[in-house]
Amino acid sequence: MYTKLNSIDEISDNAIIFKHSNTCSLSARAKDEVNKIAEKENIFIIIVQENRELSNKIEEVYKIKHESPQFIIIRNNEPQSVLNHLEITEEKIEKLLKI
Repeated sequence: MYTKLNSIDEISDNAIIFKHSNTCSLSARAKDEVNKIAEKENIFIIIVQENRELSNKIEEVYKIKHESPQFIIIRNNEPQSVLNHLEITEEKIEKLLKI
């Protein structure tokens, strides 16, 4: 299930974040992969065109270089894993989440 992320304060110690661009074909492909996982996991989604400020804040707080598309796993309030662009596949996500 996707939850639209509106504020960095909504992120708990453990979270999954997907940064998505509505204008990028690579991001559309990545979203197809993430959709397969979204049935099993709650995923925060950020549409970068709608909320670039929040995307930048995540980069600043978690020290993660901004990419789009980008799949981020936060554990104990620290980035545990980050997948960018073509790295975002159902198989890799499941392995990281141990589904």
